[in-house]
Amino acid sequence: MNEDELYDKLERFVRGKLPPDEAAALERDMAKDPDLREQVRLHRLELESHEYLLREKLRQNVRQWIAEAPPPDPPSSFWKTWGLPLALITFVVLGLWVLVPILKKNTTPGSQPVEQKSQEGEKAPPASMPDRPVAQDDSPKTAPDGTPHAQPDRGYLALAETNYRLPTHLDGGDLKSDSPTDTATTPLAAGIRAFLNGRYQTAIRELGRVREAPDPDAYLQAQEWLAHAWFKRGTETRDFDRAVEHFDRLTRRQDNSPAEQDRAEWYLLLSLLPDYPQHKARVDTLLKKILAMQDHSFYGDARRVQEGLGKIK
Repeated sequence: MNEDELYDKLERFVRGKLPPDEAAALERDMAKDPDLREQVRLHRLELESHEYLLREKLRQNVRQWIAEAPPPDPPSSFWKTWGLPLALITFVVLGLWVLVPILKKNTTPGSQPVEQKSQEGEKAPPASMPDRPVAQDDSPKTAPDGTPHAQPDRGYLALAETNYRLPTHLDGGDLKSDSPTDTATTPLAAGIRAFLNGRYQTAIRELGRVREAPDPDAYLQAQEWLAHAWFKRGTETRDFDRAVEHFDRLTRRQDNSPAEQDRAEWYLLLSLLPDYPQHKARVDTLLKKILAMQDHSFYGDARRVQEGLGKIK
């Protein structure tokens, strides 16, 4: 290899343009030959110096161009004086050109806001879905007058849920089971089992099958469980009307014991509480009645509800 070829090869090597196999062979030769390593070092130094000089030359040229560039022409006195006012006037005119037709259209004498009306036979828009899914066999949530049922206030709903506890005498104990093969022999047992496992719609269906004849005691027990099932279902659907209906019926029984009457009144109050603005008079009356009797089974609980209502109000 002559000098020119070697020079060209080393030049391409330091610039990273030598093919990989040739570069590897040259590196092997450099490891054995100190003179070759020195030549490569000099080529790199020359390349770096050349690049440095180019950068410096470019900087000098840029500085010279900046120094020699003529100053920008000052804005004419006309635009300096009237430019901003003219821009503002143009903006105002354009704005009026767009807004005036709209204002005239909306303020024409005798004009009425156009209301969106449903066409005859057109289906009403679907109501908003509850926070948790509703079973297909649930009845529509409507008030007695047919209007949609208002969603409970979250504060009152939380107050009712916080103070709700299943009565100790309804402890199902061994009836609670998660086994899919577990079966019940009576609707009452099946309903209790479904309730204790959180299947409230199933509990409502099974407990509703219990009839007063031939076993009035089982029927009364089923009615109390059913009222609680409707309350727990209400925490899912945000509709407590059926719970109110069942607990109210329990308060009106003529042969209630004092403990049974206390329970019915307390859970009726909790069922009314989520819709407190709608049932304010009934809730306040029940609270007053319970708080008037310090021996009432739920006197302390009623005090907490009264304090909670005061904070929400």
